[in-house]
Amino acid sequence: MKLTYDLIILGGSLEAIWGAKYAANFGARVALIIDVNFGAEEGKKYLFQQLQTELLSPNSFHNREDILEEKKRLIEDVLLPELDSLEVDVIFSDFQFTLEGNKTAIKTKNDILMANGYIITTPLYNYQHPDWVGIEDINYLTGYDVFTSWDIDSLPNNLVVIGDDEMAINISSLLIRHQKKVTLLTTQGHILPWEDADIAFLIQCQLESMGINVLTNYQVTQVKSIDNSKWIQAGDKAIEYEQIIISDGFLKRQVSFNFDGLEEQKQSIFNFNETNLLVNKKLQTYHSLIYCVGGLLGGYNHLNIAKEEIRVAINNILFLNFNKINYDEIPYDINIISGVSRIGYSESQVKSLYGDSWDSFVIKDTFLSPFDLEQKHFYIKLIVSKTNEILGCHCWGYKRELLMNIIGVMIKTNNNIKYLFTIAISDDFVRSIINELEIMFAKKKYSRKFSLLESWFIWRRK
Repeated sequence: MKLTYDLIILGGSLEAIWGAKYAANFGARVALIIDVNFGAEEGKKYLFQQLQTELLSPNSFHNREDILEEKKRLIEDVLLPELDSLEVDVIFSDFQFTLEGNKTAIKTKNDILMANGYIITTPLYNYQHPDWVGIEDINYLTGYDVFTSWDIDSLPNNLVVIGDDEMAINISSLLIRHQKKVTLLTTQGHILPWEDADIAFLIQCQLESMGINVLTNYQVTQVKSIDNSKWIQAGDKAIEYEQIIISDGFLKRQVSFNFDGLEEQKQSIFNFNETNLLVNKKLQTYHSLIYCVGGLLGGYNHLNIAKEEIRVAINNILFLNFNKINYDEIPYDINIISGVSRIGYSESQVKSLYGDSWDSFVIKDTFLSPFDLEQKHFYIKLIVSKTNEILGCHCWGYKRELLMNIIGVMIKTNNNIKYLFTIAISDDFVRSIINELEIMFAKKKYSRKFSLLESWFIWRRK
């Protein structure tokens, strides 16, 4: 049977479900094709893939199975029935792209589906080992193996975690709480290589204070066993270990989507190693009817980013095709110890784009909370152009989410930094941070006036 829709969304990811509801609320005829059985092992892996930062967090790891089951019930008992009430056709089936005549279509088990546009969302990945000599001969663990481990204490004592992302940091933090000897090995100059280098350094210091040995800028080339000992060759350093855990970011991933029916256009849709899809700012692939959002674009697989991506793609398909994604206006959180929030450019990006025409304002604080008597950390770096435009904000630690949301709204509404100083805020801590930023800004921006005032007061004292 041939069926026609305004929009077809591919995948059972959380952003796919959200997008189907978003489009249906416009009155569009929508099909959501899900090629994963949530009740099977593949469904469990798929949900873990999307919730891994929460599930592997040391603070919630003990409830990981309950969190996953709760999310599964939410999808099956609430979200999918809600789509059904909005007359979205939810189709559980394998699928592939095909050509129907000269038009692009989707072939499922029973039907041929056609639409004005197709959106590929985050699929279930199949992971393979990296290209390291000897890796085929050893047993290594992945993040999913740690998640399914019934007893972390049963793991060997001497562990090496390879990675520089959220997963690697959370696993290392989790293992050190279980009295393991942990080495976190990264190939970049610092952990979280896409984030602010100063915040990454603070996080590294915190990890090291917990007892984790952090090794940065080491390229893994070989793993092998010598006389009943296991070794990793990383640069010029040989590291002995009992078990290694490889973060998903260091594993090769394969996707299940089948583009073979598009013939010659398949090669233009993927990047050179066929792990990410290439898109323009409208989120179109080389094939103008096929859009892509979520993890297949590379970078962080955060739901709030994916929701913004699918909103842009849906608006381009259903309405006029002029909407573009602007990642600089999307705040996001990195769920690790003390937490990291960011919006906009990093310092290195600002240097290449603006030269010397910018300033940065940094506040760092450590204090004892009167509420829970715990040591609290806070760090903010606010990057501002010479015309007072906020170019980027990087926060770490206490109350960062509230401050980041305020900055995010300001960037979205094109308000400059001076507007920040006029906002009435009930939270005393955030208000104090903004007051301190205002003083720093005034001193840097109006240094000549401050010099005159200082001279005036000196003269008055005579």
